[in-house]
Amino acid sequence: MGRSLLAKLTAGLAALLVIAGAGFLALTVRTSRMYEQEVQQRLNAELATHIADTYALVDGEEVNQESLATLFTELMHVNPAIEVYLLDATGEILAFSAPEGHVERRRVSLAPVQRLLEGEGDGPVLGDDPRSQGRKVFSAAALASDGVQFGYVYIVLAGEAYDGVAAMLGRNYMLRLAAWIGLAIVAITLVVGTTLVHRLTRPLVGLEQEVRDFTAALAGTPTEQRPASGDEVASLQASFRGMAERIRSQVEALSRADRSRRELVANVSHDLRTPLAHLTGYIETVRLQGNRLTDVERDEHLGVAIRHGERLSRLIDELFELARLDALEVPAMTETFGLEELVRDVARRYRVVAERRGVDLGTDLAIADCEIVGDPRLIERSLSNLLDNALHHTPDGGSVDIAAGREPGGVELSVRDTGDGIPPEHQAHVFERFYRGTSDTGQGGGGLGLAIAKRAIELHRGRIDFSSAPGQGTTFRIQLPLA
Repeated sequence: MGRSLLAKLTAGLAALLVIAGAGFLALTVRTSRMYEQEVQQRLNAELATHIADTYALVDGEEVNQESLATLFTELMHVNPAIEVYLLDATGEILAFSAPEGHVERRRVSLAPVQRLLEGEGDGPVLGDDPRSQGRKVFSAAALASDGVQFGYVYIVLAGEAYDGVAAMLGRNYMLRLAAWIGLAIVAITLVVGTTLVHRLTRPLVGLEQEVRDFTAALAGTPTEQRPASGDEVASLQASFRGMAERIRSQVEALSRADRSRRELVANVSHDLRTPLAHLTGYIETVRLQGNRLTDVERDEHLGVAIRHGERLSRLIDELFELARLDALEVPAMTETFGLEELVRDVARRYRVVAERRGVDLGTDLAIADCEIVGDPRLIERSLSNLLDNALHHTPDGGSVDIAAGREPGGVELSVRDTGDGIPPEHQAHVFERFYRGTSDTGQGGGGLGLAIAKRAIELHRGRIDFSSAPGQGTTFRIQLPLA
């Protein structure tokens, strides 16, 4: 599982504290070093001048080697941390107090010397260290002979000996102390920060869990674990998107359902009103004009009324059946049954109807021993509705063929007719409720037969589709999974 938000924030806080602590430690060491250098330089600002005035380092245009040797010897006993260099007017080193072979430079830049003598700069002025490639604080004074500028006395205040002692003490005391203090501050801050982060993120973690539970409840599934690649925020974002998408789809489904409901009410009202008006009209005619009607006319009026009554009854039955199927998620009654026998029974029952209409009804079944699990009454009703629809749209002399065959994992039934076909502009509405083709005379069903067939097949985890071309007939196909 991916790290939680608390773990990520804690790790980030720890990294930030370590970086800040290291930066603060480095800044403290650097600032302390600069402070120490400036103190040294200010305390020894007159050292070079005092040496230049006390010792006769120049004799005419030559260096006074005897006086210089005396100076170096005394400095070694008094302050071995400093190093004295005698420079000419160009910065070239003429003599020095360091051991031979330790001096790497032969010339010192005079720009820092001039800045120090003129009092320029803010903070310690660093000059060249002849014994390394670095820069150090120094004291300097001009050296003249007989009123003529000879060179400079250049004193490095923190020489090699000082560096060695300072480095040893720094490693053994200051740095260890600063490191322990820094670690203690980081640890205390990390504990306090983690506690605060936990208190601040706890409501967010609870909200994320509630959103995941609510999303799972909407989907009707158990609450899923948080994705392995994200924390609570990423999970909350994913859950919110999923919930928003589900709510959006449900709102759209409700809108479609409401639109279908309004259309259903309008269609039902129309389809019930028409046969009811005809039924009432013919019965009223017989009642009011019964004495003036002949027996033939009376029988004709009553026959029309009966047909409209039967159509009204059939429509009401279809409405109840479709409503019952819509309420189901699976077939109400299931059993294992042979499909071939069911198809042959339906074909025998409709063969009489086909002969009466002058239509040839043929069968081509290759589904011996094919068994499915479901409600045989619903499968029979679906096939009957397809046959009824095919016979209704096939003219005299045409044919309707029922075929069945195996396919991978299931079986396919097809009902093909040689009618006029379905115009392309109407094909998208074939399975819509109350849809009736252009050739419908108004004496057929209420336009619910194909909708009932489609819903019944869907309850069996099957599918139904069709192909049609004007003037070439229509073929409906049903795919069902085997038991």
